[in-house]
Amino acid sequence: MNIKLWIKRVKCAMFCDKPFELLNYCEKIDKGIVGAVRCPKCGNQMFILNKRK
Repeated sequence: MNIKLWIKRVKCAMFCDKPFELLNYCEKIDKGIVGAVRCPKCGNQMFILNKRK
């Protein structure tokens, strides 16, 4: 899957506005798509849900 997830968040009193890199884990569920992502700027890893409309 070719998915780009964008999130703006505050980390260490600076804005991380770079796009997250999608890691190897991505799964479709009833509520949308869950993906493991990593911020290239600060290295933070987390799971993100892209909700279906």
